[in-house]
Amino acid sequence: MMDNQSRSASVKNKCIQIKNIVDDWIGIYQSDDEFSKKQYKLFVYVDETFKVLGCLVAERTSTAQQFAYNEENGTRQLLITDKEKKVVMGISRIFVDLEHRRKGIATTLLESARKHMIYGYHCNKNRLAFSHPTSMGHEFAKHYMQKHNYLVY
Repeated sequence: MMDNQSRSASVKNKCIQIKNIVDDWIGIYQSDDEFSKKQYKLFVYVDETFKVLGCLVAERTSTAQQFAYNEENGTRQLLITDKEKKVVMGISRIFVDLEHRRKGIATTLLESARKHMIYGYHCNKNRLAFSHPTSMGHEFAKHYMQKHNYLVY
């Protein structure tokens, strides 16, 4: 786990470097300054040669909404309820190297984040939200949460 608010310049730089690689793969942009201002924690999965195989970016958040896809007629329709739910943690990004998917890395990262994001607190699944996921992220969230609807922030 790496904290982007660390006092160590090398840790901050490594956090930004890993985040930028993940952002490129996912296709999103967030400036390094914006990333440094928020309190994110990076959970990184490395192999025995210290190659990064996966990364999860988590942040503290307090509210989320119920989310589901309506897949009638072969089209996807995003459904978000107006009612807000209380949560404690949001998953901003999760990425696993293409060659290492479906090996439990994303699940391991998420379990680690739930256990270590907040010192002394193990986050229950119902207090966890995902940022608006890609189609692959949606499939992972459904599998991990063991239901078709989950919380987004």
